[in-house]
Amino acid sequence: MKKILIFRSIRPETMGFLVKDILNEFGQDSEVSILTRPENVVTMEAIPEVKEVVCFSGNTFDVSNDHLDEIKSLKQLKYDLTIIPTSGNIDSYDNVLNFSRKVFKSTSVYYYQFGGEFKKYDRQMFKVLTKNIIKGISFGCVFPVMMFYFIAVLYYKLLTKNM
Repeated sequence: MKKILIFRSIRPETMGFLVKDILNEFGQDSEVSILTRPENVVTMEAIPEVKEVVCFSGNTFDVSNDHLDEIKSLKQLKYDLTIIPTSGNIDSYDNVLNFSRKVFKSTSVYYYQFGGEFKKYDRQMFKVLTKNIIKGISFGCVFPVMMFYFIAVLYYKLLTKNM
């Protein structure tokens, strides 16, 4: 029997289908828990196959100082694997992945895409390096443009003030 944690990272009304796919993939005897925001707790509890609903009040899955008490209590929970449901683009769920890895350190992480496709997270250094290079280049391009904009606005305000 596996203890599985599912992040509620997709629309709530689709979670029931997801739970059924997970039980088919990992075994009907698996214990399924869902991590969700407070306003979705009742909806997630209505899914018959869900054993436990865990609440996290953060707006995004982010390890921040605002929710340290909640994060501390979440770290006490143990799961064999965590599943991050996606709506297609796996790379747009980095915040959920990072939250999962920081809070539930020892679990395997799988991405779920509709149609019952599960992909195990595999940290690829090339992919991580590429993302960081793109972020650096983006910052390098945007920062000078923003500085030029602020200087131009300041210069314009000084010119119009002197007229």
